[in-house]
Amino acid sequence: NIIGSGIFISPKGVLEHAGSVGLALIIWTLAGFVTVIGSLCYAELGVTITKSGGDYTYVKTDLFTAGKLLALGLIIVMGFVQICKGHYEFLKPSNAFDIQTAPEVGHIALAFLQGSFSYSGWNFLNYVTEELVDPCRNIPRAIFISIPLVTFVYVFSNVAYVTAMSPQELLHSGAVAVCATSLLMLIIADIYTLINYVVFINYLCYGVTVTAVLILRWKKPNISRPIKVHLLFPVAYLLFWAFLLVFSFYSEPVVCGTALVIILTGVPVYLLGIQWNKKPKYFNDMIGETGAGNNVNWNLCQFVDVGKTGECEK
Repeated sequence: NIIGSGIFISPKGVLEHAGSVGLALIIWTLAGFVTVIGSLCYAELGVTITKSGGDYTYVKTDLFTAGKLLALGLIIVMGFVQICKGHYEFLKPSNAFDIQTAPEVGHIALAFLQGSFSYSGWNFLNYVTEELVDPCRNIPRAIFISIPLVTFVYVFSNVAYVTAMSPQELLHSGAVAVCATSLLMLIIADIYTLINYVVFINYLCYGVTVTAVLILRWKKPNISRPIKVHLLFPVAYLLFWAFLLVFSFYSEPVVCGTALVIILTGVPVYLLGIQWNKKPKYFNDMIGETGAGNNVNWNLCQFVDVGKTGECEK
């Protein structure tokens, strides 16, 4: 579910902020590594609190993923063909790390945001932990097979791109492949600003979720943890998370500030829907105590009791 149209759009944004092909490829690789760390933290939470967070349309997901992998596979093969023909001028170390102007730290953070957009979806595995057969074995297996595979595909897709066009041509292109997202490009003037906005919101949520690993270790040290990651993993992820958000906010204060404000609008919903236990009757009548209104209220305000945990066979 990770692989999507982002890999056809993000390369330009990553390269633009990284400033060189070599640094862009390093960022793509590191983004995959960070995704693995985040996934492992989510895996601990997933088997500790075995509650599903969503539903899957398995057949559609599998078909679309197979189609996207096939398209990217063809791009990678053509890239290797180009390399065999000698078209690898921009991959030589002397050219790959040729930076006209050294990028600022904030631009490196924005490059990570752009690259992370293509990795969005890695946390979806936790949506179905309750339905998984033997999650203690299958969640880590899914992480260690899928994310390295996706990282390989993304890195070598970018290698293929620079065998077919120069970095300058890539930067001046709206997208690196012809795909359905070109329609979206006609509607949104700057899709890369939109990506920064969306991924900033995603990372805000990821960081809060990974923080739960540390909080549960402190408040519930004896809770059953069939998968238990080293504390270095959530700490390292949160340090990277803080770096990414701080410098992204520094470089794009308006975009990131807007995202932060939108996230904070959820606070009054939480206070009214969950924290306020003694709601007057008129309030319940206003939001709809029965029928569809009650279902909406339940979907918005449902939360997980962390005291109820699932067990995995050792």
